[in-house]
Amino acid sequence: METRIIQNLNIRSLEQNFGKKLFRKNQNDRQFRVISINTNGDFFEKAKRMTPVLEYLENKTDKFQISDYYSLSKKDKQELRNAVTGDINNFAKSNIYIARNLKEYLDKKFGENNYVFVSIGRSPSLIGKTLECMGVETKYLPISGLGDKDLDFDKYLQENSFEKYRKFLKSQGLTKEKMEGSRKTFLFYDYTVSRRSLNNFHRLISEIFGFPEDKMVFRSLNEEFQTLNENGTKRKITEDYARRYLASGKVEEYSFLNYLNAHAIEVADYSANTRTTYGQASANNVKLCIFSIMDKLSTMGLLKENPLNRKSF
Repeated sequence: METRIIQNLNIRSLEQNFGKKLFRKNQNDRQFRVISINTNGDFFEKAKRMTPVLEYLENKTDKFQISDYYSLSKKDKQELRNAVTGDINNFAKSNIYIARNLKEYLDKKFGENNYVFVSIGRSPSLIGKTLECMGVETKYLPISGLGDKDLDFDKYLQENSFEKYRKFLKSQGLTKEKMEGSRKTFLFYDYTVSRRSLNNFHRLISEIFGFPEDKMVFRSLNEEFQTLNENGTKRKITEDYARRYLASGKVEEYSFLNYLNAHAIEVADYSANTRTTYGQASANNVKLCIFSIMDKLSTMGLLKENPLNRKSF
């Protein structure tokens, strides 16, 4: 990935190399930002003039909230739409389609507003973000590597105190006492191949933190996609999402969560600035993706802010 400033652009040359649709002809514009050009040719961002709203989004180092979306002018929103690439647009659409079907299924099974969606690691985080933007109470728990074949999990549980992770969970509203006193069911989701990572996470929060079993459900996205397909969701879309984004790891390019290895759980910094990518130079696609999800949901009349998500990443 590369970020660079190009001045005195030869627009005709750029159009010939990258396609006319990527560049807006304007003889008064002499400075464009070219971001994330993939030389394989399958994906690169539009070269875009750095307008004030693009600079605002690039410089924003904290979570892009629904209130931030509503504060944008019509002109600002249109300029951000122009900056959204085809790849981001398609990804946002896929997340919305799956999240709408998942929410409909979960609303019927548990009752609307009677469950909390908990994303384990980065894989489910964009489906989670879409549900969050639809008003579902959502939490994000960064942790990866629990499914490693070489991990002796019994030894792992014995050798770590998990006190820092306990404090982090508490900051996210996840404690034994709060869960026991809640009428909601906490749905923990991960993308799994063998289900080993999901089972180990289940053991961690049950054995170490004592979270109540009757308040928790652990589901693999793979399993839930099958359930959705059986209930009328288009199999082509769920299978494409699983193959193109989950199995390939591409979903992590758009995740706002930083990687957290399970072995660093006792030394990690759990502040929002460290655990999220919002303040990183490479996060433009992440923020544009979140904007695109909000923008589409707003057009559909589905964008809804839930005050319980204020502290979520």
